[in-house]
Amino acid sequence: MKLILIHGREQQDLDAAELRKTWLKALEIGMSKSNVSFPENIEILFPYFGNFLDDLYQQVEEAMVRTGVVAKGHEAAMSQTQYELLKELAQNARIPAVALADQTAIIREKGFLNLSPVQWLLQVLDDYTSIGKLTLETFTGDVSFYLDNAYPRNELNQFIAGVFEDDDDYVVVGHSLGSVIGYNVLHGLNKKRIRKYITVGSPLGLRTIRDKLAPPIRMPGCIRDGWYNAYDDRDVVALNPLDKLHFDIEPPIFNRNDVRNDTPNRHNIEGYLSDEGVARAIYDALTGN
Repeated sequence: MKLILIHGREQQDLDAAELRKTWLKALEIGMSKSNVSFPENIEILFPYFGNFLDDLYQQVEEAMVRTGVVAKGHEAAMSQTQYELLKELAQNARIPAVALADQTAIIREKGFLNLSPVQWLLQVLDDYTSIGKLTLETFTGDVSFYLDNAYPRNELNQFIAGVFEDDDDYVVVGHSLGSVIGYNVLHGLNKKRIRKYITVGSPLGLRTIRDKLAPPIRMPGCIRDGWYNAYDDRDVVALNPLDKLHFDIEPPIFNRNDVRNDTPNRHNIEGYLSDEGVARAIYDALTGN
């Protein structure tokens, strides 16, 4: 049995070993709440792609500069997909019209008179929600870059798929952008045995993301014992459940929205893996319970 952990956005220039320890420490805390410990004889694979993703950014930008598409310094964050993502996040956050007007006035007072639509939405969400402008900018930028560009998407998918090397059983955990990458990768692993797919803080329920996925939206054929999705309903990135309305597949995904992620932005992985229910779902999948 192998456990594969697919991390999310904003991981560039981090130490892969330390990041892996952060995940496992939080998972051990969560398991301890059920009086269980991490099972023995489980191989843990942590395919760190933070710097790889950054390299792909640079390759795409250099290609765009060479072909005259953009000038040097162009940011993928200025894409239409990122704008649509931010607009959907703002709608999901239910920012009332009066508050939007108030935020516009505040932004104007701060001197941000010439913001692009993307930057304006980032500022509004930063002022109104707990997730933070930098996190939102990086998350929506990375997701947009991944969804909009076939070359980096394929390269990143192949990188993650490379850890599924044998015919062992696997449990896969995907967080944030990692849950989107995991969904795509698992569709190419029909001959593998994925005991369970577990997603936390997943944005797959966002229409903007769903519309960019290859149709039809369906359960990856390699998943044997179902898909478990957990989120904090205060997490702006993951407000939509993966249900019949937002991610209609058969068999349906099990959704749990009562996670209380106590990290400052309600989205960080430590707040998800330390949750008793999430940790127990991983433990049960690993032990066959």
